[in-house]
Amino acid sequence: MCDIWQQLLGIDGIGIHDNFFELGGHSLLAMQLTSRLQLVMGAELRLTSVFQSPTIAEMSDLVLQQLLEGEGAEGADALLSEVQSLGKGEIDPAIDPLV
Repeated sequence: MCDIWQQLLGIDGIGIHDNFFELGGHSLLAMQLTSRLQLVMGAELRLTSVFQSPTIAEMSDLVLQQLLEGEGAEGADALLSEVQSLGKGEIDPAIDPLV
């Protein structure tokens, strides 16, 4: 998700708590953001979601919630197992600063 934001906004080093609109985002870029998230992650966020959750951290929660709801309990368990099995080299430090 950080990569998508950086490409759209033309800014490197965006953090998960940076606000989309404070970084220069606007409604047209928000529309592009929701389209790219749908293509890349399969998440179908509404434009209003960007206004209500304008940080990567907040938006990630929405995307994860939507994906888990779509997968059901079995898919959620599989996704959790996959995340837990990731090694330190496979986790992006921009997403998890504890790595």
